[in-house]
Amino acid sequence: MARARRVVEEIEAELHKVPKPRFFNIEQGELELKTYEDGAKKLDIFFRGIKGPDGSVAQVLVDGDVLCELPLERGCGQHEYNSENGDQVPELRVGQVVEVQYGGRVFLKGTFTPD
Repeated sequence: MARARRVVEEIEAELHKVPKPRFFNIEQGELELKTYEDGAKKLDIFFRGIKGPDGSVAQVLVDGDVLCELPLERGCGQHEYNSENGDQVPELRVGQVVEVQYGGRVFLKGTFTPD
């Protein structure tokens, strides 16, 4: 049974296509960081819409630095960092810019905002 915990801080970056389409600029993914009252942290990463073969690698960058490299599966990538599982959850803050790159090209972009 999952225990109830209170989130004390939550930020997210909604990812959109680059360049932005004129119409139907729907979200193509997000990074969401939650900090809990007990100090635990969890970062969820999800994106879709990258045109690359399964198993190829997309990079997730924050302010130009590589956060992680994720294998594509049907154009999607996902990962979870969870401090309760022993993961080192990256320090992120409002205003930082996220990019998802594949083959040296930026496909998705967003900025961390409070959620």
